[in-house]
Amino acid sequence: MGELGAIVAKTTGRRCPVEIPLWVAKAIVPLAEWISRLRGTAPLFTRYSLHTLEAPANFSHAKATSELDYEPRPVTETITDTVRWLQERYQD
Repeated sequence: MGELGAIVAKTTGRRCPVEIPLWVAKAIVPLAEWISRLRGTAPLFTRYSLHTLEAPANFSHAKATSELDYEPRPVTETITDTVRWLQERYQD
């Protein structure tokens, strides 16, 4: 996650998000969800989002490459484009 945070920070010009160990997030998620319910806001993370982070995330693009002539892009380029698109779409 450190590399992702660094790319997003560089793209947005903001500081890199603070990282906390997964075990700490799991310990405080009930409190975070409770506080967000009291405030009527969306929680920063949920039990489900933490579960998703732990899931295996290995995917192959071999079939897309062979059948659709797919060519993967560098991850930095993809993240940068995604962040810029989100900024344009959801400007405050």
